[in-house]
Amino acid sequence: MSDLELLTSKLNEFGYGYRIESPRNLDTEANMVVIAKSSQSLIHHFYFKNDKYLMSDTGSKSIVEIVHKDFEDALNFIGSLPPDREITEYSRWKHFKGTIAEVITVAKHSETGEELVVYRCTGNHGQTNHIDGVYARPKDMFLSEVDHVKYPNVNTKYRLTKVV
Repeated sequence: MSDLELLTSKLNEFGYGYRIESPRNLDTEANMVVIAKSSQSLIHHFYFKNDKYLMSDTGSKSIVEIVHKDFEDALNFIGSLPPDREITEYSRWKHFKGTIAEVITVAKHSETGEELVVYRCTGNHGQTNHIDGVYARPKDMFLSEVDHVKYPNVNTKYRLTKVV
């Protein structure tokens, strides 16, 4: 397993949303960067060259606070922080079956006061029972972990992970 595959596997296991893109800094020898965000508004950048780990940095906004040269240290650090699970309007979440849920708002049930996440489901290509449309789901269920008894081959922790 390459370093890149190991990192993305760990991010899935920990429940992080992430994206992979080309680095914007042309001074680096990296040809890809994995970007993830944790709950303390920290942004994590993992730099790779041909799937081999080079280094990572963590910070908030444009201030780098921590640099990891060692891959194992970077994995341990990211595993010590909870992922970003805050539901905000217009945030995008990826369902473990592949669809995208774009949050419209968090509403309250008129009788019980239970919080409901109102979202638009897009990108269904036969993976789920949902067709593209608007749905409401209890907030606790929206943020719940995957039922690994029912879905033993799923390697992500949460039903939905925030798209960074």
